[in-house]
Amino acid sequence: MIPQGATAPYSTSRNFHRYGRARIFHQQRVLSALKRSKNISMLRRGSSYGKSNHHHQTGSNIQETLKLTIADEKSHIRSGKKGATFVGYWIKSYSGHRVVKVKVAGRHTTRKSVSERIQLHIPPGKLQQFSSTNRYGDYQTAKAAHKVKLTMLSDAEILLAYNAELRGLANFYALAHNVKTEMGKLQYLWRGSLFLTLAHKHKASMKQMEQRLRREEGHALFVKEKDKTRVIRLFRLKDLKPVPVKDPQVDNHPNVFIWTLSRSELIRRLNAERCEYCGTGEGTFEVHHVRKLKDVAHGKERWQQLMAARHRKTLILCKPCHQKLHAGTLPDREHLQRNVKGEPDTWKLVRPVRREGDG
Repeated sequence: MIPQGATAPYSTSRNFHRYGRARIFHQQRVLSALKRSKNISMLRRGSSYGKSNHHHQTGSNIQETLKLTIADEKSHIRSGKKGATFVGYWIKSYSGHRVVKVKVAGRHTTRKSVSERIQLHIPPGKLQQFSSTNRYGDYQTAKAAHKVKLTMLSDAEILLAYNAELRGLANFYALAHNVKTEMGKLQYLWRGSLFLTLAHKHKASMKQMEQRLRREEGHALFVKEKDKTRVIRLFRLKDLKPVPVKDPQVDNHPNVFIWTLSRSELIRRLNAERCEYCGTGEGTFEVHHVRKLKDVAHGKERWQQLMAARHRKTLILCKPCHQKLHAGTLPDREHLQRNVKGEPDTWKLVRPVRREGDG
């Protein structure tokens, strides 16, 4: 029986084919998945003769043994060749067309080389949906597009965010049949979107950014830190390794927020010892927080526009600016232009905390 939507491979009768590598979940995981599902479908081999009786027997087994309730009006039997959605995978049976000669019980006969073998596939339309959700561009025409909201981040943050997205999807479908070939077009669009985003940030061409990151083995970004140089390599499908069968993390969705909203980035901005509003590097510095980004998304104050443009709920301020902000007397941009002393670009508050190596 296969609960549609969120289940794991489960065999309950002699008519089920062994799933092989598809049996990657523990029995407790299967049980919890079954409890969350009400729609039951069945992948069955052979003819449709006696399918109603088999459906009844299998349903009784689930109700009596697993103590689960089945909604009969939503339960049905499906052909293995048509397939079914299964924990995000598309599971169906496959039979080869090549006929080979074999010897069975001392008698020569012929049979198909592969018959009713269960395979895991990426669901139809899943890659197109993933590309649209992450705004990589037009999947049908393979025309990439840049992400404007990421141009405020450093090169390292942009690369890590893109890596987390594609690596997470590739690891999730690592058990799928022919996964690297199926995801080849998505990788091409994803890589183009990355180069276009970097090019839009640095006001360069896509080819220039590709050449800048090109190394002997793929593409990589070198980030100079205090004591060492960090190497961030661009993810490639050819580097995808088979997921261990016992890996319980195979179906977890990627968490890209650890790269774009990480605590280390906030500490690095604070340690820069520079006010992100007035640009001063003297005195003590504090962090101004807002509860939600939508609170400053349509703000008219300069500091609200700065936080909205950076997509950050935090702003590093010197102590005088922080006190003036809460008192409602923080000067505007024109005041900074007229009164701030120092270099001509001091008042330009685009990215005051960027250092060499951050992009």
